[in-house]
Amino acid sequence: MRTLLSWSLGMLLLAGAANAGSPAPSARTGDRSLDRTLQSISAEANANPSDFWAAVSKLHGVPEADIQSARQSTGLGPADIYMSSAIAHITGRSIVTVAEEYHRNEGKGWGVMAKEMGIKPGSPEFHRLKADASGSLSHLKVAKKNRQQHEKAKLAQERKAKSEGKGKGGGKSY
Repeated sequence: MRTLLSWSLGMLLLAGAANAGSPAPSARTGDRSLDRTLQSISAEANANPSDFWAAVSKLHGVPEADIQSARQSTGLGPADIYMSSAIAHITGRSIVTVAEEYHRNEGKGWGVMAKEMGIKPGSPEFHRLKADASGSLSHLKVAKKNRQQHEKAKLAQERKAKSEGKGKGGGKSY
């Protein structure tokens, strides 16, 4: 009995450790290239959410309040909200409508959902969806690099100001 209990506990811990290292589920479209792009978009979004939501809003002409509403009502992750926004933009639907429809039918994947909403595989709309995703990812990476350079320059400027302050009587007074 003790051996069985130890074995069960060990298996539970092993399963937990395996799941802890696995990435969060990402949007599935049926297109490997687009799926990889969406996975990268999700990673960038998690690294800097405010830049991500602002970029999605600007790219697809969707107010950030609508994006946040779609997120709150469905609990979808960044890649799925990105796809909701992109499909809403192409089809003329609201992001909340697209996100809620996908959430109700999440097992189908984005490829089926897009097709049901009028975006056929290989169509100009589908190619636009892929190109916009790649462009968004590039934009997010450039924004991240610029932000890092700005933060680095600001830190260097603060260090310089601090060292100059010490040289001008910033030390101990006797």
